[in-house]
Amino acid sequence: MKIKHLLIVLISVVMLTSCATGKATLSKKINVQMSETTVLENDVAYKMVADTAIRLDIYTNRDDSARLKPVVVFIHGGSWIHGNKNEIRNSYRMALCNALINEHCAVVSINYRLADGVNSTFDEELADCRDAVKWVRRNAAKYNFDGNKIGLWGTSAGAHLSMVVGYQPTDSTRIRFVMDNFGPANLNSLFMTDLTPLGLGIARIALPGLYNERQLMMKIFHDDYCTRYSPVNMAGWYAVPTLIQHGDKDKLVPIGESYELKKVLQRMGIPYDMYVLRGAVHAFPGLTQKQIDDIVEQSMNFVKEHFK
Repeated sequence: MKIKHLLIVLISVVMLTSCATGKATLSKKINVQMSETTVLENDVAYKMVADTAIRLDIYTNRDDSARLKPVVVFIHGGSWIHGNKNEIRNSYRMALCNALINEHCAVVSINYRLADGVNSTFDEELADCRDAVKWVRRNAAKYNFDGNKIGLWGTSAGAHLSMVVGYQPTDSTRIRFVMDNFGPANLNSLFMTDLTPLGLGIARIALPGLYNERQLMMKIFHDDYCTRYSPVNMAGWYAVPTLIQHGDKDKLVPIGESYELKKVLQRMGIPYDMYVLRGAVHAFPGLTQKQIDDIVEQSMNFVKEHFK
């Protein structure tokens, strides 16, 4: 039974990694286009690392006359090792982006250094996400941002990063809320960090590919990081209101992760809303128009409440 359980866990980890190619996020039923009134400022450098610029995109409405715009920062998914800021242009994400800018918000979609477990780990990703929030606040006057109204929105690994930034803020990275789309909340349970050496040894021989995928995650989340950076362990005094949206058929990041987070938020008295998308798998592919409309409505109600 232990070996069978190990195989299930390892398969889940490699599937989580493989979903990061972006193909799973594309809707097969609804092709959502960028609004005709959208102004896109593309590839703005928000920090330099050696000679490499880390960039972001800014989405606003050309007809918006609001003097100050609240900002929603989008952090893409991809198992911490894949993906880019263009993910926001797919499916329900684009629909929500359109809705946000139509309600006088600016949306900032960021790239961040992807982890490889050797040259970069979770530390670099987290630093980039925090620096993006600092950049928004520092450049508020230039772009007509409201530096006092910043929220984070992330998918999968990006949702995890959003929660870490939001639940462990510095003075310059404080935000109003997090929108968590199918994000991991307990890395120890997701990656089964309590697997025995015997079980791992068997997996290394029987399923070397899956074993290597799990080992990569353990390099990215080195030392005690799976405990330290699990949102269920971070939701304390500084945690912000959280919107949770998760599919009940998600096999990559099981919905139990979100239910566990919900219990912690309840216990700590942190405002939250949780919505379960019936029949949805990880990344919400193939949504109907009704499902997209529901996600947008849930999200916009949450944003309006916490940008008051």
